[in-house]
Amino acid sequence: MRMRRKIAILCFILCVLLPFVTNAANHDIVWKKIETQHFTICYNQASKQLLQDIKRKAEGYYWELEDKLGIMHQQWNGSIYIYDSRDDYAEHSGAPQWSSGCSEFETREIQTFIDAPNFLLEILPHELGHLIFGEYVENRDSVPLCVNEGVAMFMEETPRRRDWAYVVNYYTQKGKYMPAKKLFSVTLAELNSFSDHELIDAFYAEAIGMLVFLIKRHGKANFTSFVRQLRSGDSPESAMRFAFGYFNLKDFEKNWLASFQ
Repeated sequence: MRMRRKIAILCFILCVLLPFVTNAANHDIVWKKIETQHFTICYNQASKQLLQDIKRKAEGYYWELEDKLGIMHQQWNGSIYIYDSRDDYAEHSGAPQWSSGCSEFETREIQTFIDAPNFLLEILPHELGHLIFGEYVENRDSVPLCVNEGVAMFMEETPRRRDWAYVVNYYTQKGKYMPAKKLFSVTLAELNSFSDHELIDAFYAEAIGMLVFLIKRHGKANFTSFVRQLRSGDSPESAMRFAFGYFNLKDFEKNWLASFQ
């Protein structure tokens, strides 16, 4: 049990995806292209197997947003650019060298490179979740960052997607737990300003844990009702009361913590 918890915590430390400013894909490059129902995949040297894997996974994740979360998205089409090397990717996307992929909201683009670590199971579903959910809520600023990140992480096929409870309990014992009122108020600028990486890890663990609880306890129909209330301008507390029946954030927090502690 202790070893499993250590592994879960390490996965969060290694996998946190702090957003960064990126550029649209380089359209001066002559790209080869293949089309799927919802994606244009642009590449040069990518293998046939990699292209098949990306096609299959991208289309699967597209429909999972509706199947798992009830997010009824409009007809949506995006592009996935696969650079030949990490250096080409970093140079043209503007993303840091350590990243495996990034997305550009305005152009509906996801960018990566051949052999990018964790792309299929983590980066692709995470970034796709951000892009489609961001369009669904129309004004991304109307939805708390923890909900945005919770949705993106919910799409992943990674250990941190299932081991969040170990991480929340670990950081609670270290005094790094973030109360619900604070969790729902954290902005992107504030998250990026945290110098304590354990606080960042705690934020992401609580974000996915909160979302998993709401879906399992109340179902995707009530979750979409919650999102609609946020989209219309309700506060998190008011939206919680409307969709789930909690009196306030403290009431929600008490029930959430009791579900795993």
